[in-house]
Amino acid sequence: MYKLLGGKVTKNIKAYASQIQLGWGPIDHPVQTPEDYAEQAKRAVAQGFTAVKVDPLWTDDKGLCTSPQRIYRTDGSDWEWKKLDTKYQLKVVSDRVGAIRDAVGDDIGIVIELHGMCDVNTSIQIGRELDQYNCLYLEEPGQSMDYRFLKQLHDNVKTFTATGERIGSLWGFKQFIENRAIDVAQPDLGVVGGITEMKKVCDYAHAYDVGIQMHCMAGPIACAATVQVEAAISNFVYHECLQWNTLPVFTTIGKHDDMLIPVNGSYNIPDRPGIGQELSEEAIAGAEHILVK
Repeated sequence: MYKLLGGKVTKNIKAYASQIQLGWGPIDHPVQTPEDYAEQAKRAVAQGFTAVKVDPLWTDDKGLCTSPQRIYRTDGSDWEWKKLDTKYQLKVVSDRVGAIRDAVGDDIGIVIELHGMCDVNTSIQIGRELDQYNCLYLEEPGQSMDYRFLKQLHDNVKTFTATGERIGSLWGFKQFIENRAIDVAQPDLGVVGGITEMKKVCDYAHAYDVGIQMHCMAGPIACAATVQVEAAISNFVYHECLQWNTLPVFTTIGKHDDMLIPVNGSYNIPDRPGIGQELSEEAIAGAEHILVK
């Protein structure tokens, strides 16, 4: 597929370990203390990853989930994402990121995930506090669908800004890119409208010197297609890799397992036909079959 998109521009599809606050490797307790965060980062780096992504305020100081979505825990925290600006709360967040930086050193990148749940004021407070750790970028800080909020953040912190997983077309990205509200665009192949629209976003971003780190939270089919586009763009930054790619629900979907977890932190770009991946016989057999007449 990358040949149809103009040829291989990126030869090394380097990946980062995403969402390490959920644990990277076996874990039997919430990732809570700075030491916990440091340990998960070191596990990822030991596998060859050159960067990690972390949401440092996913849990409060007691290990309770702060997310209003309550995905992973039912006993929610009293902390509120839009009011996370007290000196103590900021210190908890800062200590976690600082522990990661101390554990992995200066050669490893750190992406800060805020899940689009903080208001711009809180995001600026967090961003200023974390500027000292020289992180790669702040992902989805503040309101991630209005460029004016991210522009205000961008102009008030030193760390780069990134967003895009919820944006559905080139036209949605246009305002963020032209107004330099982001330094890194994060389109999702399944949201932005497919490979053609994805390539348009990447090329448009390149014209404004904006990098591309595609959002990739799906299994081996979406991952394979994403890698093909990444191979054909010159403003590629990182590929997102989650540990849950090793779960059976994902490992049985595709015929080829080289699109699950990268080797030494990087993916090889397959030269197989199409996107380099196919549905497995097991996946086809277990899928719902609908006859259209």
